[in-house]
Amino acid sequence: MDVRRVAGTVVAVKMQAAGYNWEIDAVDRLVVRDQQRSFESTFLLLPTATHSGIWTSSDVVLSTPLRNYSLTDYPQLFNDIGYPQGRLKVRAISHRVAQKRGTLFYGFNFSSIDQIGTKIGTN
Repeated sequence: MDVRRVAGTVVAVKMQAAGYNWEIDAVDRLVVRDQQRSFESTFLLLPTATHSGIWTSSDVVLSTPLRNYSLTDYPQLFNDIGYPQGRLKVRAISHRVAQKRGTLFYGFNFSSIDQIGTKIGTN
């Protein structure tokens, strides 16, 4: 399967925006966020629009009180969360994997988040 068709996961968006602590309160999500941002795999797992229709470019993956971010808003999202390097990483990784092939594992009939709400950007 072409990796450009891999759909991605909203948890990767959460890792980039706020850190993800696997719901373990003893793990400070802001402490692990910098480490998670350093993993290329996190960027590979960001939701992308696919030919299969799993995600469309207008799907909202992050909502804040100030705005909604869709799949086409990653550059603005990275600017707004104070991590403009994320734009460059997404672009670099997208170019590198454009010609690669990979394997897709997927499941069905289980609950999964499809959108995240956060208070990022509010005072």
